[in-house]
Amino acid sequence: MHLPSYCCVLCHLNVEEYLTHLFLHCPFSIACWWSFHVTVPNSMNIFQIKESIQSQLPAPFFMDVIIIMCWAIWSSRNDKIFKDFDNSIRCCKEIFKKEFVQVILKVKIDMKPMLTTWLQAYV
Repeated sequence: MHLPSYCCVLCHLNVEEYLTHLFLHCPFSIACWWSFHVTVPNSMNIFQIKESIQSQLPAPFFMDVIIIMCWAIWSSRNDKIFKDFDNSIRCCKEIFKKEFVQVILKVKIDMKPMLTTWLQAYV
């Protein structure tokens, strides 16, 4: 697809938007991760980054957090492109919260308190 620009719309660094930039290294994404007290290393491969995030989120559902945070960043990006919304960490966290609540509704009953407590502590 030919577009007028392939630069990341979430930052003003004039950097081409590629997956690792968008979800891990964009200043907006870094701030979103940091809002969950997660520092994403920038010099590791993707598997080392996953292990780093896992060690910072010592919970059995850490992968759900990673997936939902990526979805929240993606949604924030699309809101900027298609709806001309200003991107903010608060909006990204609201998207995250909305999606994480959906996960809580679908988990086994014994997992609900742990997930709810974690969500209340971070969002």
